[in-house]
Amino acid sequence: MTDDFTSGMMALIRSALTAVPAALPENFNWPAAYQLADAHQILPLLYYGILNSNCTVPQDQLRLFKQSVITGAVLDQMQTAEFERISRAFETNGIDYMPLKGINLKPLYPDRSIRIMSDTDLLIRTGQYAEIVPVMQSLGYTQTVESNHEYVWRKSDALTVELHKRLIPSYNKDYCSYYGDGWQLAHPVKPKSPQYQLSKEDQFIYLLTHFAKHYRDGGIGIRHLVDLWVYKNANPAMKPSYLRSELTKLQLTAFYDNITDVLDVWFNGHTPGSKSNLITKHIFESGAYGTNEFKALAILLKSGKTGDSAKKKRRKAITRLLFLPCRQMAVRYPVLNKFPFLLPVFWMIRGVDTVLFHRDKIAKQKKRLNALTPVNIDQYRRELHDVGLNFNFEE
Repeated sequence: MTDDFTSGMMALIRSALTAVPAALPENFNWPAAYQLADAHQILPLLYYGILNSNCTVPQDQLRLFKQSVITGAVLDQMQTAEFERISRAFETNGIDYMPLKGINLKPLYPDRSIRIMSDTDLLIRTGQYAEIVPVMQSLGYTQTVESNHEYVWRKSDALTVELHKRLIPSYNKDYCSYYGDGWQLAHPVKPKSPQYQLSKEDQFIYLLTHFAKHYRDGGIGIRHLVDLWVYKNANPAMKPSYLRSELTKLQLTAFYDNITDVLDVWFNGHTPGSKSNLITKHIFESGAYGTNEFKALAILLKSGKTGDSAKKKRRKAITRLLFLPCRQMAVRYPVLNKFPFLLPVFWMIRGVDTVLFHRDKIAKQKKRLNALTPVNIDQYRRELHDVGLNFNFEE
């Protein structure tokens, strides 16, 4: 990926949000631009940049970009209608909820359809879950997965709702210890309303923490960096002293300063430096939610004590990849939710099933394991530390 291509992509993204035409390098690689935008779920964003810049795009590529906007607009209407239905049902039944991330960010974009939303995220009180289940079922949703920090409900591939038990997964121990379940920061949108919201500052801090969590856990995409700029641009009166005070508690002040520099490079024409280049490179390489190789390295760095040798960490990481914990295994084998003592049996079943019917997964796992070299481990740790991120906890 050349510097010219990267700067061209940044210019198109900037144009989509500011309407300032992008100056693209000669022979800009449109197929690569489409591929990258698709991987990062920003196709509509790039299309608006193309329109604002009056770019000459090959017709076959332009049709693909235009189709993404139509699809995004339809999806936005469906998701908005479903969110309103869920909101009414929760309010009718006295269920507390707080919209998170995409549903709050969409209205801040020049057009709602620009910001693709994979799912609708709502924070709930776990003590009300027994009341929530029949409400979601009455709306046509089916629960598919329960993870560490959320219940996932689906009506279709296009309509997914993630009901969060807490704002941050508990295995991100440093950030989770700051947030708890998050309700202590929530305020009703109006007196006696079951819908809650964070303050402007706490909303931004949460977005940055969520960004940092994904960045160090395997990577984070362009869309989420753009979210930070859009939110900051829409809320210029946030209190800097409060932001820095809370980010200090999260040990994220250095990362925040580096991300601010990156946003200045992307959107305000500042000259890039070594750290902004490193962050931009990491984001471009990550896809929407990171790469398997980065995720494997992150799992390894989180495992064991900080003083463990690279070899010891590698052994632990390999064990974890081959012998998944019960909660993850139960996603594929739901019977484990009722009979967790059968976990060793299903490890063997998973192994046989993979060898017989999913040999492609063996190659993927091998690629992940091959990435776990001492050199890669040290480089990943060093690159995180250089941008202000560390795993500030031990098992």
